[in-house]
Amino acid sequence: MIENGLTNDIICEVLLTLTLKDYSYTDTDRDPNRKGEVWLFGKVLKPPLINNETEIYIKLKLQGRVVCLSFHRTSFL
Repeated sequence: MIENGLTNDIICEVLLTLTLKDYSYTDTDRDPNRKGEVWLFGKVLKPPLINNETEIYIKLKLQGRVVCLSFHRTSFL
């Protein structure tokens, strides 16, 4: 996050703009301490410290509230 210039405010804004179009797939949480499903999303954006648009990999889980487990650049673009 820091190396790309992504602040907590930017991450929150991206999370709040996720739509069904950004949804990729549902998977089983592989962490034995957290059973259940995780939802994976991809979002293309231009982080402040990166010159090009890049795809962000986002993994969310519902644990009484939405928890962001992962938010990082993919190597696809």
